[in-house]
Amino acid sequence: MKKSLILALGILIANAARVSAADAVANYQQHCAKCHGQDGKGKTRTGIRLGARDYTDSKVQASVKDAEFVKA
Repeated sequence: MKKSLILALGILIANAARVSAADAVANYQQHCAKCHGQDGKGKTRTGIRLGARDYTDSKVQASVKDAEFVKA
C-alpha cells in the first residue's frame, strides 16, 4: 500500500512538472516570442525596433530576476 501511494504521488508530480513546462512554452510563445523570437535572441523585426534583450546571453539572464520576467 505504501509503495503504491509513493508511486502514485511520483506520477502526479511528474505530470505536474510536464504540465508546467508545457504552460511555460505556451506562455513564452503567446507573450514573448513576437519580440524575442523562438530562440530568445530578440532579433525579430519587432524585437529590434523595441530593443528586446537577448535572453540567451548569460549576462542578461543574471541581470533579470524571475519576478521581472513574470511581470513582463
